[in-house]
This record gives sequence, structure tokens and C-alpha cells, in this order.
Amino acid sequence: MWPVGTRKTRMYVHALHVIFRHARRSGLSSNVMTRRTNSRFEVWLPVKVDALREGIAITHDASSTGALMLTASTLDEGAPIEVAIKLPDEDVPKRVTGRVVRVEPNDDDPHGLWPHRMAIEFDEAVPELEWVVGAAPLSERRERGR
Repeated sequence: MWPVGTRKTRMYVHALHVIFRHARRSGLSSNVMTRRTNSRFEVWLPVKVDALREGIAITHDASSTGALMLTASTLDEGAPIEVAIKLPDEDVPKRVTGRVVRVEPNDDDPHGLWPHRMAIEFDEAVPELEWVVGAAPLSERRERGR
């Protein structure tokens, strides 16, 4: 699924480095949505997004009903989207459809590889995203880190 020896492959490898670097950090910035009904989980996973110019993104946090992704380019709010999320221990990425609900600058990386944050709402719940990290929801993890 991931092309070999291409710019996308290099971006994917860089994405993994970013994932591990951010995973070691604590106190990441967040924007809390007041309408959120599901707990968010800090989870850094590679995501294939054909609709984006670069074709890949990484998740920042996720719940069973949506995800916040770090991206190099964006789509318009309201745009339909299909993503393939590479879950650990799964050979085939999980294909998910949804729509873009928010686009904003990534203040943690404004001039880097991931200058945008794009929130998507899934058409159907993806419970695998909540158990993939096996950790407390993001809000609880931040409270413990204070």
C-alpha cells in the first residue's frame, strides 16, 4: 500500500519519526471541542489520505467517532474524506469515510512538515481507535501530567 522509494515513502518514514518524537513529549497543546461526546485518545498513527497532495498524515488524537490529523495540506471544511489508518498489529489499514469538520494551523509545527491540523468526523464509529493505545483518555493523561 505504501509506495517504495518515492517522496511519499520518505514522508511516511519522517512521519514515523515525528510520531515517536511527539509520543515522548508531554503536555501537547489541544483545542477542546465543546460538542465532543467521546473521549479522545492521544494516538500517533500513520494515515493514508489520497485526497491530500502529499497523500499521508498522522493522527494527533482520536476517538471512535473522529480524529485530529496533522497534515502538510488541507481540504475544505465539510469536504468528504476517505482515510486508511494503519493500526498496530493489523496487516491491512482500516479504511474509514467521513467529513472534514475543522481546519486550523498547527501551532506546534507552523513551519515544519505538518503545518496544519485537520479534524475529521467518521461516518461510522471505529472502536478500534479507542483500544489501540490501551491508555487513559487524553484529558485524564494531561491532568496527571500537571
